[in-house]
Amino acid sequence: MAMDVSNPTGGDRPIETGVRKTHPVALQDAINALDEVTAVWAGPNHPPLLASGRAARVSGSGPDRFQTVKAKGRQLFDRVEQDGIPLPARPRLFGGFSFFDTPRLADPWSEFEPAGFLLPAVQITLSEDRTWITGFGQGATTDRLAKTVYDLEEAGEGSQDTPDQQSGSAPTAPADTQPSDSVRSDRGGLRAEQSTWTDRVRAVRDIIAKGDLQKAVLAEAFDLKLDGKLDIGSVLADLETRYPKCYRFSFTAPTAEPSAKTHTTFFGASPERLVEKRGRSLSTEALAGTVKRGTDLAGDQAQTKRLLGDQTLATEHDLVADRITEQLRELGATVEVGSRTVRTLANVHHLQTPIAASLPQDVHVLDLVELLHPTPAVGGLPTAAARDTIAEIESTVRGWYGAPVGWFDAYGDGTFAVGIRSALAKPGRATLFAGNGIVAGSDPETEWSELEAKFEPIREVLE
Repeated sequence: MAMDVSNPTGGDRPIETGVRKTHPVALQDAINALDEVTAVWAGPNHPPLLASGRAARVSGSGPDRFQTVKAKGRQLFDRVEQDGIPLPARPRLFGGFSFFDTPRLADPWSEFEPAGFLLPAVQITLSEDRTWITGFGQGATTDRLAKTVYDLEEAGEGSQDTPDQQSGSAPTAPADTQPSDSVRSDRGGLRAEQSTWTDRVRAVRDIIAKGDLQKAVLAEAFDLKLDGKLDIGSVLADLETRYPKCYRFSFTAPTAEPSAKTHTTFFGASPERLVEKRGRSLSTEALAGTVKRGTDLAGDQAQTKRLLGDQTLATEHDLVADRITEQLRELGATVEVGSRTVRTLANVHHLQTPIAASLPQDVHVLDLVELLHPTPAVGGLPTAAARDTIAEIESTVRGWYGAPVGWFDAYGDGTFAVGIRSALAKPGRATLFAGNGIVAGSDPETEWSELEAKFEPIREVLE
């Protein structure tokens, strides 16, 4: 059973740490080799990370959940033995936050927490030249570490592929790779009828016309019935093939027992980095304004031209970029804004603007997560008015959808993505989530078409 540092009876006993290393292992092979995989994180240009079991967890709720997790995380890291641990093997806390600051989450998210992070029993870092195995607490015993090394070495036999390093370029046409045979689904459908969705879009435009709101993001759910066990290794491998530049993630419900035979799992392939912090350097981006890919080269080029020339999409994008820049400067950061480009994925094109910053001293990555969430790309502007509009009009229970997911370490560094292009899977069922930003010039019929396209990244690996 994982120790919950929310419980004061946890005491101040040090948490023993053990480190081993072995040859490189591919991510899917590593997932399949491990028992109790509780988290997976694979971001562009960084070694993939896996968490097995739980040594401890921290949680929080309400509007103070970011600072609660930050404080509890520091207390926990202070007890973890870290002397002499190589940087790739350093301990991390993996988890995420809810979109809204509710005290608890409703179904289908009832096993998740408004803020839930875990210190794994065993952490795996799939570096390019080796695999690091870090054990904590009972996971640091000689037998547990030796078994993990053996299992990973066995998994790597017959395949010397290096771990997923996310070096592929963006695809030039919609992906046609077949989904894994381990998961099959019966076609479900959008919970909202098209007429219901377009009515909601018009309702948001009416509020915008009154002058209280500039943008609001409406989310919707898509239900699929699953036949067979969710093989998260195969699913994430399929997502990597289609979306090599996205953040692939998987988190089992923080309150569930890791050894249970069935899990509720939140997973996805997010194109949107919320924040990456290393020392005083910050990297983020504005990602807003979307069109579907064309079905052939000429059609795809026409869609790109439309994206670059559409003033409504440009306005939506600029709202996001300007707000992120303003927030970072208010924090005292020196901000550099890059040139707007087109981000091409297998199913859609996005407008993207890279943003970098030099931070003041003593800024924790969770300070930045709290500052930036929700970005106008997943919430709207002004933030309070958008939140109220979403709560009034939207029927979807967002849970961790559209919210920060990722990891942080004892130095206050870490990486978080926005939990979009994602799904929540339970035995026999998956709930997919997607959303669209609505501004004054939004066309309801076009928004419906773009919404459907955003479900494709997860549908195509499950159907």
